[in-house]
Amino acid sequence: MCSVTWPSGWRSIGAPRARNAMAIFLAYERCGAAAILWHCIARLEQIMRRPTSLPAAALAAGLSLSVPATSHAAVVDPSPGIYLANGLYTAVVASSGAKCPSPGDSLTLYFTYPGPAKGGATFHETGLTSGVFAILTGVFPKTPAAGVTDWSGKVMETTSAGVSHTVVFSATLQFNNASSFLATFDWNETGASGGTCKETIQVTLIKSGHL
Repeated sequence: MCSVTWPSGWRSIGAPRARNAMAIFLAYERCGAAAILWHCIARLEQIMRRPTSLPAAALAAGLSLSVPATSHAAVVDPSPGIYLANGLYTAVVASSGAKCPSPGDSLTLYFTYPGPAKGGATFHETGLTSGVFAILTGVFPKTPAAGVTDWSGKVMETTSAGVSHTVVFSATLQFNNASSFLATFDWNETGASGGTCKETIQVTLIKSGHL
């Protein structure tokens, strides 16, 4: 086995990296590439024996290295009250000659929200019915439970002129805070002249009064 005689004073080289570089150079010059490999293996063993690595030191000190979980704000259901609702028809499909709203049309109504998992949700809207200005009232099924964002069922719509019909709907709610939320409705109803209107309506609801 080749041996390397280190020159006097080589350990006095200030930086450890400089000493390592000198050692590798002398090993290669006098013993070839195999010596470099042995030098690197020996150096690696020295490093692995050191008890000062961050994980080991942290564990020895009883510290946790786990990454804290990302916190999420709690879902806030809207509080009971009367909400001003502004809606936009984003998609409409008419069948059998039905007269339906057009995409881009808007609507404004008042929505009464009784709170989660309760009956009494209603809306009130003004509009023309057979050429007569009238009030349209819709009665929803029981509202979803707290934190639930899916809602579906049937709405009974009745005009102040005494005309009634049933609407089948499904909705996805997006809670914002205790006094506002958003909703996307898929609304299937009978058209003004028969047939059916399948409508997608995006709605913002902002609290305007208390029950």
